Amino acid sequence: MTASELGLPAVRRPISRDPARPADTRLVDTFGRVATDLRISLTDRCNLRCSYCMPAEGLDWMPREEQLTDDELLRLITIAVRDLGIQELRFTGGEPLLRRGLEGLIAASAAMQPRPDISLTTNGIGLSRRAESLAAAGVNRLNVSMDTLQQSGSPPSPGATGSPTCWRASPPPARQGSARSRSTRCCCAG
Repeated sequence: MTASELGLPAVRRPISRDPARPADTRLVDTFGRVATDLRISLTDRCNLRCSYCMPAEGLDWMPREEQLTDDELLRLITIAVRDLGIQELRFTGGEPLLRRGLEGLIAASAAMQPRPDISLTTNGIGLSRRAESLAAAGVNRLNVSMDTLQQSGSPPSPGATGSPTCWRASPPPARQGSARSRSTRCCCAG
């Protein structure tokens, strides 16, 4: 039995750099473009059933045990920001507001050096209750789906019903001056 199998700490040896690997550790594609933003899908779950995201027959949800934990996500985010030159984190889903501990993930990401720009894409349902805590955690920008903001007429997709809660959701971070917000709309045939 080895010392590490017994749970004793091991001494780490310095990792020698592979001479075949370029000195530039940033994420560079074959066209020389440098990736500086990272989209992080926090969950496959959503509280709507929009036709452009959810087929009529539905989808099987990913089992929780197969999803990355907060610690695993933060480890990957740290590597991306510290070592790969990522400057912007875009938290998405499904619906990221359904992820438990979202504010903690954002706060830990905002505490990194260099500090990345942090955005959140949401359908806005439940945002009115959490906007201030998200802004305090470090969200710089919100992208809110306009499908959930439509209050009259027929909604463009099933489940996108124009909740008044969504209308109240967008202003708080902008009002505080701590976050920018933008609304987006996905146009669908139908």
